[in-house]
Amino acid sequence: MIVLFVALFFIIESNTKSNKDIVSTFNFNFEKQYLKLRKDLLFMIRNQKRPSGRFFLIDNKIFEYGLLPKELAVYCYLIKCSDKKQQSFPSRKNIKKNCNISLPVVDPAIKGLVDKGLLEITHRYDPDTGNKRSNLYTVTNLL
Repeated sequence: MIVLFVALFFIIESNTKSNKDIVSTFNFNFEKQYLKLRKDLLFMIRNQKRPSGRFFLIDNKIFEYGLLPKELAVYCYLIKCSDKKQQSFPSRKNIKKNCNISLPVVDPAIKGLVDKGLLEITHRYDPDTGNKRSNLYTVTNLL
């Protein structure tokens, strides 16, 4: 709605081009953006990967698992971070920051996802020092 208003205002106030030229340019740019988004979506569906990280898809079955809001937020963030193998390794601090939840809430949310079969955790350790590193999270496919 705002874009349409701005476009109409631009058309009315413009003295450099005819109204027909401005409308056709606006329609061309809108159509061009639509076609690019459509192309990105088709590419993502065919190759099952995100085009340039602007968005991600989640199966509608996620709502059948009865997730708490904090679990859904963490699940979405882990999908956003995941690679082609559905694996990611964000730190608990990054999960906290990006999901806008407190650190004591992160662990129960992750545990809830593991208990519901939506997530697998692999604990990682530095081979040289033996110090714990961030966990490797694997998002499982929804059944």
